[in-house]
Amino acid sequence: MRWWIWFRRWLKNQKQMEALPEKKAEEQKSFFLYMRMTPEILTRMRRERGIPLKKLELVLIDNENEPVWQVQAILEKLVPGLNVLYLVTEREEQFEEQAEELFDSRGLIVAMKKPGAEKPSGNLILDLHDWEMHLDIIS
Repeated sequence: MRWWIWFRRWLKNQKQMEALPEKKAEEQKSFFLYMRMTPEILTRMRRERGIPLKKLELVLIDNENEPVWQVQAILEKLVPGLNVLYLVTEREEQFEEQAEELFDSRGLIVAMKKPGAEKPSGNLILDLHDWEMHLDIIS
């Protein structure tokens, strides 16, 4: 009888351990969907506020919980059509090379600022901490 109690506890523990990675994998899958849909989200937010593409000055607030390469992929998708981009991040050194490359290849001015410093003067803010809310709005 004791072995049966032990076995049930062990089985219950295994199910709980399996549920945790599934939740993280689902969240990761959702962020990949967000990465793919970021241009549509930006277009919708821009149109709601009545900002023409030529006058768009985007403020992108970095989410330090996401890997740098994912944020860089979002930047690459947002670049076409932008003239000025304000990047609010603690990880400035990891984005410097990409900022120089974007300036050389597309003429995009990327201004990097630390969080808590003076507020960037952009006219549209895209906060990557709110990615789930943005994804809910578009879908």
